[in-house]
Amino acid sequence: GVNQALQRQRQLGLQRCRKGARDQGRAARYTYEVLCGEGKEARTRASLADALDILQQSFDPLPHAITGDDLLPIMAKAQTCADHDYTTVHTILLRCEGEAVCACVIRICGRFLAEIPFVATAERERGKGHCRQMFSVIDSLLSQLEVERYCLPAAAGQAMNTWIKHFNFRVMPDGEFRNAKADFRILLFPGTSLLVKDVVRSQGGRR
Repeated sequence: GVNQALQRQRQLGLQRCRKGARDQGRAARYTYEVLCGEGKEARTRASLADALDILQQSFDPLPHAITGDDLLPIMAKAQTCADHDYTTVHTILLRCEGEAVCACVIRICGRFLAEIPFVATAERERGKGHCRQMFSVIDSLLSQLEVERYCLPAAAGQAMNTWIKHFNFRVMPDGEFRNAKADFRILLFPGTSLLVKDVVRSQGGRR
């Protein structure tokens, strides 16, 4: 299945992006890691800690309705919480010139949909194109896995406008949202709407 394929990506470890944003006339060197849980190696534990640090700069704790535990580190560490099983959730960490700059949590629900409940750029690195590079990585990975679309929650206002205008997301229609929430238990924060986008197919992906 697609999660097994993503696990194989994780086993490849640090990977270099095919292209990077240009910085002062030269292409920045980007690398990324696909992580699933803390793992046994010190390197993967350190990478997950870097990813969590970036994400927690941007997201307040999101308590589970029953346990009160913060769902962000639980999902990033691919753990379980009450009746939720996040053991197939992955975290992607993007580095630019060796520095951790952007991170996201991604859950593949099947070939129809992937969920990105958390994505953030390090505070000191915002406005440099790193998030766009992250979505280039996401599109490439999901294209290889033949996943059709991915979704994320967005608050009304500037955040939603940015996702729609600059990243080509659109609001998921009510009928599709109800089905996605029922079938896949999509995570939605209070005061947010679910946005969706078709995967941009890479040359190696099917059309």
